[in-house]
Amino acid sequence: TVPTGNPYGNIDAVSAGVGTVAMRGWAIDPDVASPLRIDFYVDGKGATSVTADATRPDLAAAFPSYGANHGFTASLAMAGGTHQVCAYAINVGPGGSTKLGCRSVVMPTGSAKGNLDQVTRTDTALTVRGWALDPDIATPIRVDFYVDGKGAASSTADLARSDIGAAFPAYGPDHGFSVSIPVAAGPHQVCAYAINVGPGAANTKLGCQTA
Repeated sequence: TVPTGNPYGNIDAVSAGVGTVAMRGWAIDPDVASPLRIDFYVDGKGATSVTADATRPDLAAAFPSYGANHGFTASLAMAGGTHQVCAYAINVGPGGSTKLGCRSVVMPTGSAKGNLDQVTRTDTALTVRGWALDPDIATPIRVDFYVDGKGAASSTADLARSDIGAAFPAYGPDHGFSVSIPVAAGPHQVCAYAINVGPGAANTKLGCQTA
């Protein structure tokens, strides 16, 4: 009598970060001692696949005929909001694939945020400094600048700001900007807008200053 049947396993842990969800678990198919494929679905749509081949001594102890290499970890990119993530162990031989389970995860989301900290000028340019980030992602976002109501420049808010890293540790420090914008003589008003990523307003006005 040769062992057979559907795969079995478990989702052991799910943790949500900024823009990513990590899942950890294990799966075994009674028909084979080799690792299985695990498919992941987010909100009913295929997201990624991994091989359950990570070493798990607890599995070797519980299922000595199959060995230790049946653990899996997966990192799934995910937008802000609430999502359902499901994992399936893909069957080998007789039987069918097995749903290992589903989890509901709530990802950070919202409109971009930040501040126009300072505007200084020389005879020919304005230097604009501040910071911006979007709750949906940890990576830097775009900031657009308008002078006297007209589009003047765009930049990526990717400069290191230790104060921002301390205030928003999940996002890191790289969200500052410092931009030089050429201008004619005389006072000018400059406004900065953080460009939103994912759910939320199209952009966020960080402030205006005249210099």
